[in-house]
Amino acid sequence: MPVIVAKTLKNFTAQIFRAYGLPKQTAEVVADSLVLSNLKGHDSHGVIRIIDYTSWLPKGWFNLDAKMTVIRDEGVILMIDGDFGFGQVIGRQATQLAIDKTQREGVCIMTIRQSAHLGRIGEYMEMSSDAGLLAFAFTNTHGGGVLAAPYGGRESRLSANPVAASAPQTQGEVPIIMDMATCAIAE
Repeated sequence: MPVIVAKTLKNFTAQIFRAYGLPKQTAEVVADSLVLSNLKGHDSHGVIRIIDYTSWLPKGWFNLDAKMTVIRDEGVILMIDGDFGFGQVIGRQATQLAIDKTQREGVCIMTIRQSAHLGRIGEYMEMSSDAGLLAFAFTNTHGGGVLAAPYGGRESRLSANPVAASAPQTQGEVPIIMDMATCAIAE
C-alpha cells in the first residue's frame, strides 16, 4: 500500500478544489479537514469525500461565496446561518464563536442551519477540548444524503445523525473525544 505524506495530500486536495473554483482559503481548510479525518482514522470523512464534493459542486449544493452570519446572539444562545458554505469552514468559524461565548458566559448553546456537509464532527469537539471546555454536538441531516435502516429494519429510513462530545485534558491525561454515528457505519 502506498504511503502519502499528509502535507503532499493536503496540497493535492486543495489543488483539486481550487480547480473547481473554491477560494484558496476555503480549499485549504477543506483539504486540511479531510486529510485530518484520514489521519484520525475516520476514512469515511477523509479524502474519499473529494468524490462527493466535486460531484455536488456543479449541482450548486455549495455556495462558494458563502458568508457565515450570526442570526441570534442572546445570553448563552448563538444561532448561526452557514449560507450553504463548506461545512468545514462554517463549522470551524461557528465553533470558535461558541468557544469565545462559553469563555465569557460560562456556557453556550449553539445551532447551525443551512450549512453544507460539516465533515467529521469530532474536529469541532477537539477545538473545544483544546480550549479546556466540555462540548456536546448533535447533528442531523435533511435526509438528502445516504440513509440507513433503523435497528431491525430492512429499508433505509434515517440519516446517520452523528453524536459527538469532548472533555478536556486533566492532570496530564489525554482529552476524551467521542464522535459516532447513530448507525453501524457512517453511511
